[in-house]
Formats: sequence, structure tokens, C-alpha cells
Amino acid sequence: MGAIRSCCGYYCAFIMFIGIFFFILTIILELTKNQYTLFKLQEFDFEKENGEKVKWDQAKQQADDKVNDRVISMAIAIAINFVCIFFCIGCVRIGAKKEVQEDEQQQLII
Repeated sequence: MGAIRSCCGYYCAFIMFIGIFFFILTIILELTKNQYTLFKLQEFDFEKENGEKVKWDQAKQQADDKVNDRVISMAIAIAINFVCIFFCIGCVRIGAKKEVQEDEQQQLII
């Protein structure tokens, strides 16, 4: 396993770690009910069925109802990233062991 492949595996793991960090921060913002993430980034449709605008308390309630679903989906994304970290590092480790075995076999032949 060449240096590029091992570097690629560690790079993959590092990118997955950054993803975990991002989703943890996003979950923290969602659970603390950060107004910017709830109302500006999500851009909910805060309107009643007849087209009237919803007041602040009602809009906040609508946003709060959707927070749990987003937190669960981000927790699933964290779990997937965590599994991918182990696969990336495992790929590097297995490849390194395989390379050592091939080198030993090559030396025995020579």
C-alpha cells in the first residue's frame, strides 16, 4: 500500500471527523433553539391555511415541533460518519498488513 493510499485513508477519516464535529454543533444549535438556525436557515412557511401570517408564538411552536426530527436525522448522520471513520482507518491498517506480508513473501522468493 503506497503512501498515497494510506494518506487517502487518513484524509477520509479526517473528513468524517469534521462531519461529526459539524453535526454536533448543528445539534447544539437546534436544541438550544437558536433563532438564526430555526427561522433564517430553515425558512419555514409560517402561514395559516387561509394565507394569513402566523404570530411569533405560533411560528416558534411550529419550528419547535420540527426540531426533534432534524436532531434525529443529524444523530443518524453522526453514526454513519463514525462508522466510516473506522472503515477508512481499517482500510489503511489492513492494506499495511497486506503490504508487509507481500514484502516478506517477496524476500523469501529472492
